[in-house]
Formats: sequence, C-alpha cells, structure tokens
Amino acid sequence: MIKGNIASQAEQSLQLLNQWLTEGYTLIGAQLKRKTVIPNIVLREAIVNALIHRRYRIPGAIKIALYDDHLEIFSLDSFPRTHGLK
Repeated sequence: MIKGNIASQAEQSLQLLNQWLTEGYTLIGAQLKRKTVIPNIVLREAIVNALIHRRYRIPGAIKIALYDDHLEIFSLDSFPRTHGLK
C-alpha cells in the first residue's frame, strides 16, 4: 500500500508503474534510460487525475491494476443518489 501526501503517492505510484512496465533501455549520451510500454507523461497524468478527482469523503483507495493487455487506474466512488429515479 502506498501512503503519504498526494505528491508522495503520485511519485511512488509512478516509480512502481515504471518498474512494472519497463520494456528495455535506450542509451542517451552516456546514460541508460528506461523505455516503458506507456509513456511516462501518460502514466503521470492518469495517476494525478485519479488522486485529484477522488472523493475523499468516501473510504477507499486508488487502485492500480496491471493485466496482460491493459492497465487500469481508478478510484472507488459511488454515483449520486437518484432519489427515486428509475
């Protein structure tokens, strides 16, 4: 479980996803840089969106799930009450 303030949670989540999604390495200058299946900017945006738009009044956590063919980043939430609408 990842804990801490929002900035810390975002950074830890991004580091974890980079470990999971490393495809190989590219030599840039004299340094090796990781290549990931999904660009870092896309991962960062998805993580930050999930953290920022989460409803903190509702108990739960942001979930990150990696499958063979896709990645899911979501927060547990509920729909507004419909008050009798069917």
